[in-house]
Amino acid sequence: MKILLLFILLSFGTLFTESLQTENKPVKTCGTSQINAREIAAYLENLRRENPAAYRAIFQNSQRLQKAAQEVKGDTTFWAYKFTEGIQQDKRFYQITATLKRTGSLTRIWVEKESLNKGYVPENILDTLLYNLEVASGAASIDPNKGIVEIDTMLFGQPPNFDGDGIVDFLILDIQDDFDTTAAGSSSFIAGYFSPFDQTYNPTSNKMDLMYLDSYPGIFYQHQYRTGKVLSTTAHEFQHLIHYHYDQDEATWINEGLSELAGTYCGYGLDSPGLYLNNTNVHLTSWSGIVDDYARVNLWSVYCAEQLGLDFIKHLVQLPANHITGFNQAMQLSGNPGNLNTVFTNWSLANWINDRSVDPHFGYQLAEATGLQAKPDTLITQYPPDTPHISGLAKEYGVAYHQFRGKDSLHIELEGGFPPTFWLVGNSHQYRVQTTTGNTIDEPGFTEDSTYVLLIYSVENDIYYQYRAHANFSLKYFELSFDRGQPDMNVSFSGFAANRFEVPEDNLELERVSFWNGSENNHLKLHVFSANAAGNLPGSDLIPPIDSTFATANTWADVPLPQPVTGLYRGDVVFAGVELSAKSIGYNDTNTPGFSFIKTGAIWQRLSEREFQGGEKADGVWMIRATFSGLVSSDSLKPSTENETFVLRGNYPNPVNPLNREITIEFYAPQAGDVRFQAFNVLGQKVADFRQSVAREGINSILWRGNGSGRILSSGVYFYRLIYQNPFTGKKEKSKFRKIVLVK
Repeated sequence: MKILLLFILLSFGTLFTESLQTENKPVKTCGTSQINAREIAAYLENLRRENPAAYRAIFQNSQRLQKAAQEVKGDTTFWAYKFTEGIQQDKRFYQITATLKRTGSLTRIWVEKESLNKGYVPENILDTLLYNLEVASGAASIDPNKGIVEIDTMLFGQPPNFDGDGIVDFLILDIQDDFDTTAAGSSSFIAGYFSPFDQTYNPTSNKMDLMYLDSYPGIFYQHQYRTGKVLSTTAHEFQHLIHYHYDQDEATWINEGLSELAGTYCGYGLDSPGLYLNNTNVHLTSWSGIVDDYARVNLWSVYCAEQLGLDFIKHLVQLPANHITGFNQAMQLSGNPGNLNTVFTNWSLANWINDRSVDPHFGYQLAEATGLQAKPDTLITQYPPDTPHISGLAKEYGVAYHQFRGKDSLHIELEGGFPPTFWLVGNSHQYRVQTTTGNTIDEPGFTEDSTYVLLIYSVENDIYYQYRAHANFSLKYFELSFDRGQPDMNVSFSGFAANRFEVPEDNLELERVSFWNGSENNHLKLHVFSANAAGNLPGSDLIPPIDSTFATANTWADVPLPQPVTGLYRGDVVFAGVELSAKSIGYNDTNTPGFSFIKTGAIWQRLSEREFQGGEKADGVWMIRATFSGLVSSDSLKPSTENETFVLRGNYPNPVNPLNREITIEFYAPQAGDVRFQAFNVLGQKVADFRQSVAREGINSILWRGNGSGRILSSGVYFYRLIYQNPFTGKKEKSKFRKIVLVK
């Protein structure tokens, strides 16, 4: 077997360490939207009416504890809120003792005594926090010479000053939530919150302009201090306080989006934009509190600020109108034409094109958003596709990008009442953007040199769509991967990470490599190497090195190779990887060793031979993918041709659970004969092989239960083909490969 070695080299330096450090296991969320103010207020009111003695006891206990704490070293008692599930509302509030640690001209910082005793909040963290609050913000801030308080007030308005002292208070504590330190993957935690009860005289109110910041794991986690995350949270929660001053019942998606904008514009980065760009057909205005929601509204709020201006942002905060009505009113007051529908439509185009030279509406100004692009909701490479019709649901304020690849005369037939669409054709910095008219789209010059995308969106309800697609040449397309799409953790070290791939079919080329980038602002030099003389290590460059910059962390970095690696055949071995210098890469804890490799010294090792800090075995996989492709004659044939040629028509259903349903594979046979079925895994290894007699000419089918070697195959992506043999001439005809996904 011929062996090649591909290695993508990311130049960071030569510092090597032997330890693997996990990163970003805690996933931060905001607790402000989770505090049910109405429900708790109703509980307190019922308590006041039905049990006045218990209601008075809450007041008296609060006053007694606060007075006692102030008499002991100047400490103060605060009410805090428990976010753990399953707790009754009367148990949500609890009391802690905190010490005043920093006082500035605009802010005070209090720290829970228990967090101080555990070492979660050292003095240098407090110095950094106060400095960023009052003096200077992040390097990427809209004004690095101003602190968080000044920038947030400039963007959104003034805080309420409920207590009359003109000071904004921050309380650092270990917020009680459901963060699980033993979880195998990521676990969410409450990074901070603003409680509207502190702006009331209720018995559980701290009666001050106060925000809460998490100490563990928000600041301290796994023997490391994380200043960037707490600074972003600080800007985020301060917006909530300001917003409450003007509008106490804003829609959550707008309120949280503006708080995310505060973190970004104070210089602390975008919040995992890839989580949205990899799944854009979701409701913009919905909210469930998961990290994907924050990623979506962060990108949206940045786009709105850039396109509509900062006056629009201030109006959006300070207007009493909410949701879409408030958004449209803010546009009018700030002198912007159109409405939310107009902005959403342009945003949908910007998330694919992301190039302001094409149109100022079709891209981002923020440096960190450079190179961001939505992932196709559907990638069509086979003609006709696996099903006669391509169909789906365009979500309200959602968008689906359908990309077409192949060659020679693309024809699309839109069926029924189709939702709004754009047809995009792009090449380098040139894009043709047109609204679809009629029921057909024709591209006689369909070629691999350009990008073809059908952008389907909706601004009114969920809309069903359906269409057909035809072209003369299909594309053999294989994106090989071992991961689940989202990381269980990021792993930081200095050295090389690589995955092993086997080319699944003859006459392919390697066109791109993708990996989960866990670090910000990385300028990278990429290389593709041949194998060394022994066939197991990188050799010389196969293509010139590629300089690339990846500004955004926690997203897929997609690297198209300007000169694809050609001449690959089935069974060739390819290693795709990255070189890290104290940077991080995504990791899935799959317990499937053998596909991933690591090098932190002079020699390569299997990743499963290494351990993370703490002794956990590294038997998962790196989030690195390799994509191979090659043009092939299409199955979009005229009916008369089908009468003369063996044709694989496709399979259904797909994906399928083979434990519940058989897979039907249809084909056309010119006459009776024998058909051989073969299936392969993503490594190109044959997993199933059987023969079946064809009883007649015409359309036939065979059934497969997803089994091989006497057992049902495991969940994953597989590729199959049929080989037809004419019983009279003995001539064999091989179909192209088709992809199928088995799920259990």
